[in-house]
Order: sequence, then structure tokens, then C-alpha cells
Amino acid sequence: MTDKEKKQRAKEFATDWSGKGYKKGKTSCFWIDLFYRVYGIEDAANYIEFEKQIKLESGGPGFIDGYIPSVKVLTEE
Repeated sequence: MTDKEKKQRAKEFATDWSGKGYKKGKTSCFWIDLFYRVYGIEDAANYIEFEKQIKLESGGPGFIDGYIPSVKVLTEE
């Protein structure tokens, strides 16, 4: 896929997702759709871990919207 195609897909994705739902209810759908439609990752559901639990500096639990282990990237909406 060319950069031009990715840009076009990203614009379409942004238009389609504009104003959709509330954050907690759509997080996983948003990321899976983004990775598939814009980046062409066919197995997106196995590419990213959702609501990964972490330990905060305060000692309490926290959650990361998404974590991509293969590239060590955190995502937050």
C-alpha cells in the first residue's frame, strides 16, 4: 500500500469514526478498525492487547487502552 493510499484510508477512517459512541464502549473496535483499514493488518485483534493492567506509581492498578507488544507501543484514546 502506498503512502497516498494510506492517507486516503486514514481520511475515510476519520470521517467514519467522527462522533461515534463513547470511549470505553468503542476502544477495541476503533483500534482494530484502524489497524485493518488504514495499515492493512489483517489479524489486528491479535496484534494489540486491550485494557492491559499496570501498576501505577501510587501502587494502585491502572489500565492502558492498548498495548502492541511487537513494537512496544502504548495507545491511549
